[in-house]
Amino acid sequence: MKKLTIDPLKIAIFGVIGLAIFFIVMIVAFDRDWEDEVTNLSDEETYFVYLYTDTCQYCQELVPEIQFFIQQQPMDIPLIPEDSETSSINFPSEQSIVPRVFVVHQGEIVRIEAGLTNVRNLLQEGLTGVFQP
Repeated sequence: MKKLTIDPLKIAIFGVIGLAIFFIVMIVAFDRDWEDEVTNLSDEETYFVYLYTDTCQYCQELVPEIQFFIQQQPMDIPLIPEDSETSSINFPSEQSIVPRVFVVHQGEIVRIEAGLTNVRNLLQEGLTGVFQP
């Protein structure tokens, strides 16, 4: 019967290789950019992602306009609401200011409107048919 020997050098090498593979897989699996998340919310060619919070006064003012826009879907543009406090998308702090609309066209964020007036103007562009991505 052959005696089982443990070679510490082989264990160390395989351990390092195993950890390296683990970290590479983790980086590839979880290295999703927030823009990738936003641009993968819909299969539509053009859509709006509306970022809001329930505690935002301006977001509360926009509720009727957002609901109307969602119901009308002018120019066949869907609007996807995302609560920045509960969203699975990890927006960077400079992009999480609300209210904010990300305009996604052909898989790219082509426009970002932030603030009550700018978001209202964008919604009006869509409602009146003058919106251009």
